[in-house]
Amino acid sequence: MNSTTKKYTFGILSIVTIFLLWQLVVIIKDDTFIFPSVTEILKSSFNIIFNKSDLIVLSNTLLKLIIVIILSLLLASLLSFIYVIIPSSIYFFRPIINILKAAPFAVISIYIFYAFYQTKEIAPGIVTFLVVLPLSFEGLIGAIDNIDTNLIDEMKMLEISTFKKFIYVYIPICIPFIVTTLLQSFGLGLKVMIMSEFMSQVDSTVGGALFNIKYNYDYAYLLGWLVIIITIVSIIDMLIRIISKCSKILSIKK
Repeated sequence: MNSTTKKYTFGILSIVTIFLLWQLVVIIKDDTFIFPSVTEILKSSFNIIFNKSDLIVLSNTLLKLIIVIILSLLLASLLSFIYVIIPSSIYFFRPIINILKAAPFAVISIYIFYAFYQTKEIAPGIVTFLVVLPLSFEGLIGAIDNIDTNLIDEMKMLEISTFKKFIYVYIPICIPFIVTTLLQSFGLGLKVMIMSEFMSQVDSTVGGALFNIKYNYDYAYLLGWLVIIITIVSIIDMLIRIISKCSKILSIKK
């Protein structure tokens, strides 16, 4: 059995083990209302996937998340451009980014929720943006710092604007790191976005749908959403691993 086969075999066994443990809890507790069976949970997941209204809810959350990630990447790119022009500017940006990283998510969410109570629909986007921005910024800065110093010295001799160097040289070199950062932002941002939507009680979103469960007590539906969210994040995590592995192979060939 080769390493790839082992990896997928143990991965499948891990998932099966989780389901078996859950089913054991269901049997011990003997309360299918609070502890629905694995079959009921998976059935709810499929119902969500094939339900038009639930798909719209999922699409609304994902669309907002994508917009937030793009905006955070654009701002991070602007800050990175300033860093390329003025390297010492990192000492100005770093404390701000560290504050955003250190600030508890719950505190940010509660404050934003009350600050934008009249327009609560945008609150989850703001919270997610503040959480994702440090990841985008550090990903780009890290990628720029990893560029070969010899190449940077050669670029200094080129008689073109710094902006063109940034667009046509820095960005293409950093693309693998940018893609990885985007995927990491998506995985983290999805969880933050849903939790923020839940706290803000925004309708027609995944977080809003989860909040409304408290009125109908459909725990199979709740756990069905959990399975879908975990699946999406797992796929993103797998893509990150693949891209990171490809990037390492390309760097070795170079």
